[in-house]
Amino acid sequence: KFELYQGHCVRVINQQHAISEIHDILEKECLQKKRTTRAVMTIDWKMKFEAKSARETTQQHFGKRGMSWHGCLVEYYRPITVSETQEDGSIVEKVEAERVNVYIDQIMEGTNKQNAMTVGCMVEAALKHVRKQLPEIESIILQSDNAKCYNSNLLRVLIALINSRSPL
Repeated sequence: KFELYQGHCVRVINQQHAISEIHDILEKECLQKKRTTRAVMTIDWKMKFEAKSARETTQQHFGKRGMSWHGCLVEYYRPITVSETQEDGSIVEKVEAERVNVYIDQIMEGTNKQNAMTVGCMVEAALKHVRKQLPEIESIILQSDNAKCYNSNLLRVLIALINSRSPL
């Protein structure tokens, strides 16, 4: 078990390093272009939404019936002008990249399936929302955990179809 834990720790460090590099690249692009064109969308299933008892056992907690709640976090950078007062009293303006977080909550009614097909539909709906609300975003980097519904060949095919039908 300790070896598995060590492997997990190494994977987490590598993932965090890669995520940090992506954000550094997006921030630099924002400063160079003086506008934003790319974003990162982090997707994950949240808890199933339903009333719960005060003292649930683990078996009662997992495998619940109820409405599935999917969340998307869209992160991008936008340029802002910042004024700084120098020691000599002069004001210097410079452009900085401000990180913006947009949350999208998707609640499904009538089913509680959390499979690749459902995720594909949720991603497509989220991309349509981003295209409408943030027209300056031209492309999105999709990030998720390693859950079975995200780590499937079917979802990869669905994302390729979504992208070919209506690229962001």
